[in-house]
Amino acid sequence: MLALLGGFLVKLLGSGIAAPVLEYFKQRDASGRDIAVAGIDADRQRDLATLQGVVEANKLKVASQAAYPWIVYLIAVPPAMHAAGIYFDSLPFWTPWGAHVVGAWGVPKPPAPYDDWQGKILLSFFVVAPVVQAIRTGAAALARR
Repeated sequence: MLALLGGFLVKLLGSGIAAPVLEYFKQRDASGRDIAVAGIDADRQRDLATLQGVVEANKLKVASQAAYPWIVYLIAVPPAMHAAGIYFDSLPFWTPWGAHVVGAWGVPKPPAPYDDWQGKILLSFFVVAPVVQAIRTGAAALARR
């Protein structure tokens, strides 16, 4: 009789109460796993969309830079040549043909608003642009690490 009662209690507790509790925990673990998988997939899709956007932006940058490479020289070369003429005309130096007299070339300084513009153009092309490129290269090297 005690064995029958014990067997009944084990069956009741084993399949009647424990089975639904265990099933609940299995469902909870499965739903947690499904939520984590969905989150990973959402992150993957977001990262993929971001990467595709960056690639498209870089393609547009490359296309626009390659379209007008001559404009950089059109803007930078005349002020650079004029500034070089002014600087070299203000320096005494020796050549195989004799000594250069300061001011012999007679290169005038640009008028008031243009001298400031010439300085800014030269600064942007020959000082700022290389520094910006060096910073970009350094940042890209750090990002790869």
